Amino acid sequence: MIRTIEINNFQSHSNTVLELSAGVNVIKGRSHSGKSSIVRALNWALLNNLSGDYFVSWFASKKETTSVGIEFDDNSYIIRKRDSKVNGYELPNTDLAAIRTDLPDEVKAITQMGTINIQDQDEQYFMLKETPGKVAKELNSLVGLDIIDQTLSRLNRLENENNSKLKFLEKDSKEIETGIKELDYVDDLEARVEKIEELWKKYGHILKQKTELVLLAKDIKEEDEYIRDTKEWLTIKEPLERLKGLLTESAEIERSLNFLKYTIDAIDEAEIVRLRSDKNVKNLISKRNSILKSDLYKKEFCKTCGAHISHWRKK
Repeated sequence: MIRTIEINNFQSHSNTVLELSAGVNVIKGRSHSGKSSIVRALNWALLNNLSGDYFVSWFASKKETTSVGIEFDDNSYIIRKRDSKVNGYELPNTDLAAIRTDLPDEVKAITQMGTINIQDQDEQYFMLKETPGKVAKELNSLVGLDIIDQTLSRLNRLENENNSKLKFLEKDSKEIETGIKELDYVDDLEARVEKIEELWKKYGHILKQKTELVLLAKDIKEEDEYIRDTKEWLTIKEPLERLKGLLTESAEIERSLNFLKYTIDAIDEAEIVRLRSDKNVKNLISKRNSILKSDLYKKEFCKTCGAHISHWRKK
């Protein structure tokens, strides 16, 4: 029996806790105060039959969790939860994901409830819409009488089957008795039976030899297939070895080509660096010649040795 219901961020319920008493409990309130939402919350938690997220409270933020927790009088509980990261059940010592509207077996084992236990206000009263036969069948199922009916039906079926078999056996027995009476005139029946038994033993020996021959033929066939496969392998072994050698040589050539390409790229880069260096040297020589031709150089540097005026000997 349900002892406590706790509803969070479900439709109009921000945080509602209901402590139920033993027996009949009545929840009353004005229209649109959240009474039907409690039934929907029970449907969601107990049966997992609400899809989508339309039941999430409009005032709940995306980080908040919508949950319905139900505690039973044996101290077991289930919590149905949904938020941006979680959509499933929290049970004692385990968590389960909710897939579509399928109800996990672990939840059923705790709640032991089904669609028959929850009824909306718009539905017709329980079983009043059904035929008398349907009502009787449902009541028998509730109290276990259907098991008795099924057992009696099974026993009746077995009794009929056994009666039919008994009639056939009685018929066969009479035919056998008639056949035995017809053989009363045969004096050497025992000798004939012994002869038949001897022939049967010989037949069994021959049948055993036949089986051994069949197995031997199967082994011979397998050996022939192995020899044929071996011959085919010997035929392609030498070309395959040559092909492996060619593949190895091809790999070596490819590595050599890659190294040669790398060397050519390095030479090209070195040539580019040399051209840039030659250009820089030409620029420096041009600057040097310009400096040597300038008047400032002629005044401050010796025309003979190129020494600066600060190193000249004063007369």
